[in-house]
Amino acid sequence: GGEVGISYGALTNNKLLAFYAFCEDDNPWDTLSVPEESVLAFFEADARAAERAPSSSTQEQQEAAQGQAGGGGADLWARRVAVVEALRRFKYLPPAPARYHVLAGGEVQPELELLLQAVRLPAHRLLLAAPRTLALQLGERAPPPSDPF
Repeated sequence: GGEVGISYGALTNNKLLAFYAFCEDDNPWDTLSVPEESVLAFFEADARAAERAPSSSTQEQQEAAQGQAGGGGADLWARRVAVVEALRRFKYLPPAPARYHVLAGGEVQPELELLLQAVRLPAHRLLLAAPRTLALQLGERAPPPSDPF
């Protein structure tokens, strides 16, 4: 007469609740679902704030000003978005509107990692290469697409 255990598998709390009517407090498979538009809005606001920052200019602001003066790239944020769109066109990112997942332990879905790399590209890379080229470079280094957690 020993205790019998059952495993429900690697399921999030949402799935456990929907299918089995319970949740686990410390579920290692629980995820946070993040909409792409939230990620983009956060980084866009950060980029716009950096553009408006007073004279304590960062290297990225100096490069942006040089790029604008030389006609090389007017809006860094627009170029970052173009890289994201190219990643999507080349099938490295899922179609919009996408949702990305973060596991309870902090592990991120590979596609989210790729999106974060694209929106954090340094200004000098954005000004020197076409968005398609940057997307291919990022995509070729990325792990293969994953199934959502």
